[in-house]
Amino acid sequence: VRGLIDGSDTFFIGSRYGRKPGDGDARHGADASNRCGSPGFVRVTGRDTLAFDNYNGNQMYSTLGNIVKDPRVGLTFLDWSTGDAVQVSGTAVIDFAPAGQGKEDGGERVLQVVTVRVTSVVVRVPEAVPGTWTKAQSRPLVLSRKVQEAEGTASFYLEAPPNTPPLAPFKSGQHMPVLVGGLNRSYSLSGPPGAKYYRISVK
Repeated sequence: VRGLIDGSDTFFIGSRYGRKPGDGDARHGADASNRCGSPGFVRVTGRDTLAFDNYNGNQMYSTLGNIVKDPRVGLTFLDWSTGDAVQVSGTAVIDFAPAGQGKEDGGERVLQVVTVRVTSVVVRVPEAVPGTWTKAQSRPLVLSRKVQEAEGTASFYLEAPPNTPPLAPFKSGQHMPVLVGGLNRSYSLSGPPGAKYYRISVK
């Protein structure tokens, strides 16, 4: 668990800003966001404490404001290679003037350091993130047809080469990256789902 936390470049944090007077729905008043940085920006600092550097980000500081109002937080760390997760709950304290404030960390300036005193840990939630996260593989396609739709616009029909597996099915609105002559571009699939070809329309 410590290795996952110390090596993380991303985690997700839940915090609370409170419900409006008279609102009895416990689902309201909560917020979630992500924190990113170079590995080491979040680290285990003691038997029951961890800390993370806070950067400028989107300049909204919503999470920091929530912590000032209610220090209870929940942190989720993901193992992207397995999809497993570690969940940490605790109370947070913000150091608004940490030692080394303003130092460069991977191109970002550290503005605050948040320390979390851990009260509970859920270790290795299996397959919390679905999928194996294996790298997508490319495959060659054959240009079977070109149709001039209008001046300056053409549709290209791409099919699987002979004696190769059929094309994977797709849904309306999906797109795919295309590498041609060293140029990598993404195009929406304009053909009907279920066709034996992919159609892209290019201006």
